Amino acid sequence: MAARGPRATDALNWESTESSYARDSLDRAVRANLARTTMGISPAVFAMAYLDWFVHLAISPGKQLTLGEKALRKAIRLLVYAGRCARGGESEACIEPLPQDRRFKTDAWNEWPFNLVYQSFLLTQQWWYNATTGIPGVARQNEAIVEFVARQFLDMYSPSNFLATNPEILQATLREGGANLVRGWMNFAEDWQWTAGGHRPRGSDAYVVGRDVAVTPGKVVHQNRLMELIQ
Repeated sequence: MAARGPRATDALNWESTESSYARDSLDRAVRANLARTTMGISPAVFAMAYLDWFVHLAISPGKQLTLGEKALRKAIRLLVYAGRCARGGESEACIEPLPQDRRFKTDAWNEWPFNLVYQSFLLTQQWWYNATTGIPGVARQNEAIVEFVARQFLDMYSPSNFLATNPEILQATLREGGANLVRGWMNFAEDWQWTAGGHRPRGSDAYVVGRDVAVTPGKVVHQNRLMELIQ
């Protein structure tokens, strides 16, 4: 009996390799476009972290009672603060921004109703920090992910990010007759088109390796679980 030549086997292997390459390319393309949409955050990792947090919170009635009490106390504090402000008297703030938080430092934020808006936001932000941390059973890594994403999501809705709730932007808009809003919109549209097109950050072409950016051979001289020190 004549032995089968190598051509049939080679063809099958070639087709299998081509098919595998096509599937891998499709997966990479989908993940690349997904990463561009989610700013590099893996939805699978976040989903697992959120599930870990949610399930353990659901089976922690003591933590739920604590969060309910905190929410009630914060609401009462805010109502008392709002009542004092409505009477026109000086009232001590319910909560002070963190030292590194400079969004509400100007005097314009102490005027009504902006003081009430930003105080409410800070109290809400503090409550969500308590809600996403200190839950028994949640893995430390998952807790860090949920707390970080919740903080980033809340920061998106900070009153400093919106025209109607930011007194500094309102004052600038009145001074410039709305020209600042036009410039901001044009910058946003330009940056969005640049990012969506997959281009490098604008202005990076001005930095040439060896001329504007130094390249020096080095080695890792110290390493731990947080960082590498390169000499």
